[in-house]
Amino acid sequence: MMPVSASHLTGLTSDRPVWIVWLLVGLTLAFSLTPFLTVGSAGLEASHINEGSALRQLQYGALFALAFWLVWRRPAATLMQLRAINPFLIVVLCYCVLSMLWSVAPMTTFKRVVLQAGLLLTAMAIAPPVVHPRHMLRTVKGTLTVLLAVSCVVALIFPKIGVTYELGGAWRGIMWQKNDMGSVAGFASMLWLRDWLTTREGSWRALLALVFCLFMLVMAKSATSLLVTIIGMTLYLLLRRRLLAGRHAGALVFLALALPLLYAFLGFFLMTGRLPQWSDLTYAVTAWFDKSPDLTGRGDIWDLIMLSIAQHPLLGAGYAAFWLDGGGPAEYIGRTLGWMPTHAHNGFVDILNELGGLGLVIVLAMLAWHMVSIARLALIDRDSAAMHASIFAVIVISNFSESSLLRHVAFPNILFMLSSLAITSQLACAQRAAPRMPAQSSSARPA
Repeated sequence: MMPVSASHLTGLTSDRPVWIVWLLVGLTLAFSLTPFLTVGSAGLEASHINEGSALRQLQYGALFALAFWLVWRRPAATLMQLRAINPFLIVVLCYCVLSMLWSVAPMTTFKRVVLQAGLLLTAMAIAPPVVHPRHMLRTVKGTLTVLLAVSCVVALIFPKIGVTYELGGAWRGIMWQKNDMGSVAGFASMLWLRDWLTTREGSWRALLALVFCLFMLVMAKSATSLLVTIIGMTLYLLLRRRLLAGRHAGALVFLALALPLLYAFLGFFLMTGRLPQWSDLTYAVTAWFDKSPDLTGRGDIWDLIMLSIAQHPLLGAGYAAFWLDGGGPAEYIGRTLGWMPTHAHNGFVDILNELGGLGLVIVLAMLAWHMVSIARLALIDRDSAAMHASIFAVIVISNFSESSLLRHVAFPNILFMLSSLAITSQLACAQRAAPRMPAQSSSARPA
């Protein structure tokens, strides 16, 4: 596909009211992140896995009905989106439906599949060509900033609600926990960094917003969010500009990454007289963030889940059919540990447990296709591709410590859906616009 400027997409964008995009994106994220809007008076003390309440079903049902109506009334755009969509995204959804056949809780699996399908419809409703490709991330940025601003006020005025004193005074604001606020602050910081670097007018406002989001990130005291945000920002800064070019660019990048690693190995050998092991690396990283080498006891959870995986290694226990309220297949983990986790604290372990080895392979294929789509997007819109790549990196890295990918209405899972449809739809629009360019240029030549 020949390079096409992102400006060619403007003509393919409809006049869909901005408030509809804000309504779909804003409320979908707000319902995911704020328990006060979904569990009523129970508030932050409610169970984090209680996602089947009548109120929650009514809220998301209304949003998904609106998304379905918007998708249905524009069949041409919907068909173009479906032709360009990540095919493994559909395969994963179909596999989750199929897992109802062997799921120990088929009704729960069905409800979670409906949520996944609804998120897919929501992403399609606000993807190109019906909405400008950059408007989705702009809306996400605004929504996250509003949630952080309200959380800051709550933490300062109502500290009993917005501050978790048993975790060293970490702020959680109006969100489920400090890690959620850290994740929100991290993504918002990345988006405001982009706005600051790419907008001339009002750049000082973007800078102030960036500083505020970084402040909220620090106050959340989430080491994982802080680490992945640094990685995401660094990746965006490296990818948004063509810093290296020429025939030796690959060798220069390899040397820049390999030489510090080799010197680190040499220094470790000279000081200890032996080569480093994996335990040395994990200890060095986790100790820097004041964590234990097994990530605060998560290794115990993983060992117990392996017992479940061994019972159904190929097909899994069924999508969303393991971590259930009121017992279920995970009850033995709660009895063994003396407390009940809400997930494995590793999204890929949860995927392997619920969807089996076959499901994990399909999910990895979906992620690989997403990476290829980002690389294609870089040919036509380098800055957008850099931001989507940074978002993708943060989601995947975070998924190793917090189960979020394919976890129904978890915030990172919603963001992945929105990003995936935005990328593939923008590529489809650019491909449709490309054949028109030669004709336009030839007609502009003087006779």
